Amino acid sequence: MNKNLKKLFNKNLVIFLLFILLSALGILYSLNYQSHKSLKLNESERTWIENHPIVKIAHDPNYAPIEFYEDRVFKGVSPDYIEWVEKYSGIEFQEIYYSKWDEMLTAIRHKEIDMLCGILITEDRIEYLAFTDPYISIHNIILVNSKFPNINESELQNIRTGVIKDFAIQEFLEVKYPGIELIEVKDINEGLQLLSFGKIDAFVTEFAQASYYIDKFGYTNIKVLQETKVSSENEIRFAVRKDYEPLKDIINKAIMSMPKSEREEIEKQWLKSEIQPIISEKMIGITIIVVSISLMFVAIILSWNRKLKIINKELENTIKNLTKTQEKLVEAEKLASLANLVAGVAHEINTPVGVSITSISYMKLECDKLFERLDEGNISKQELMAFVDTVIETSEIIEHNLFRATDLISSFKLVAVNQTKSRLDTFNLKDYIKTILLSLKHELKKYKHKVNINGPSDLIITSYPGAISQILTNLLMNTVIHGYELKDEVVIDIAFSTEADKVNLIYTDHGKGILPEDLGNIFEPFYTTNKANGGTGLGLNIVYNMITQKLMGSIDCDSVPNKYTSFSICIPVKMEEESEELHIF
Repeated sequence: MNKNLKKLFNKNLVIFLLFILLSALGILYSLNYQSHKSLKLNESERTWIENHPIVKIAHDPNYAPIEFYEDRVFKGVSPDYIEWVEKYSGIEFQEIYYSKWDEMLTAIRHKEIDMLCGILITEDRIEYLAFTDPYISIHNIILVNSKFPNINESELQNIRTGVIKDFAIQEFLEVKYPGIELIEVKDINEGLQLLSFGKIDAFVTEFAQASYYIDKFGYTNIKVLQETKVSSENEIRFAVRKDYEPLKDIINKAIMSMPKSEREEIEKQWLKSEIQPIISEKMIGITIIVVSISLMFVAIILSWNRKLKIINKELENTIKNLTKTQEKLVEAEKLASLANLVAGVAHEINTPVGVSITSISYMKLECDKLFERLDEGNISKQELMAFVDTVIETSEIIEHNLFRATDLISSFKLVAVNQTKSRLDTFNLKDYIKTILLSLKHELKKYKHKVNINGPSDLIITSYPGAISQILTNLLMNTVIHGYELKDEVVIDIAFSTEADKVNLIYTDHGKGILPEDLGNIFEPFYTTNKANGGTGLGLNIVYNMITQKLMGSIDCDSVPNKYTSFSICIPVKMEEESEELHIF
């Protein structure tokens, strides 16, 4: 009897303890859920939200990974925090797009927007902004060219030091080192380009931004002074208008309620702990020397080696000539980024040249194996034939890639408008456009297409037919590559008319259109949204240079996504023969 009572008591005790445990877990879950479900706001804060249900907010589109604009969506640390605040505060945040940071500061001064993200406290900003508690801290670092010796922070005032314009680090350095002469850049990418090309000696910026963009664009000649940190910690905050003080407190409460795991997940997704080591230029140089010596023993590919040297020499001369004539470029706004241009060419040509060098190294290895077999005296006919097949196949790879490199250098010349030897000619514009379309029939026939030509049939102009052919060909190819899918029907309108002594030509397609953030860059060299499919970003830059320099005209572009893209071109009806040709290189 006692044993049965004892068993029953133990059983009931276990059930009771389980009940207590489950109840405790339920209470903890409920408390956690409630803390996330709603914030503990006071009456005035709730009233403020009722009176301000929508808050206009702006993100810096070029401040990755803290906040940036990609695929028509704002991404990064700040947008993730804002999503949390919006979810648990009941405030709706309306994103307003600005392309530049200084435009955003001006807008909040004038109360055109209510709130900024990813901002630091400065004495100037305190006058018109209220700041939240920091939601993330990032230290500043010093970047230098890999050829530059290591320095410390105090030495920045004695060298060419770059900073991003209107960023807090600029004010910090100017206050700490009176008289320091800083070189302002518009964004981090411009700063990295100038540093890579030796236009500045050092670049001071945030660690998070540096690691993101160095990885994204593959800079290999920039190093981080790991032991040198600028003595200012960037405490990233949200900022609201001075008359929106309650909003600051609401955001602070929302962020304080965020679990530590959520914060860690955001930082893990966007922030790197270190910058990957760069490739040593010294190692690259040693490798090239070793490969060059090895080429001496590979007789079968000496001819290709000579072609490679010629191509490299031509590229070197092209870059030198382009540098000498930089100040003579007639469209300074479009061609001011000479570093960008050269970097693009170097990057584009790197792949075919790299493949060629790799193939040559492989050929050397196979030759060494063959010589070993010859020394042993037991090489078979089958082994010799296999070696010959390898030589032929590798030679074809080298030939293909060297021709590809040659094509890239030729395109590079066109970007700088290396004038052709074509002469002025007098011709019927409408008939010539039809001739151009006929020459492109093999490209257009891939699509179901319709091209409408509207304009006077008797319009005779005196111009450069070769340039006009290149312009229309590039526009048509840009349309079929970027504007449509293979299954779509391609519709193109080409209309032209005369006004006084000018020809106005309007080229319009009705495809995908161009995004607003891309529209201002389409004529820049090497700017492309189709890199994955082999786009070089040279097509529209060639069009721009031919119209403005060769034809002495102008071109503008207007586009609405998913509706149309229209290019308006204006050129003279009658051009005069040039006294001498313009050569950029």
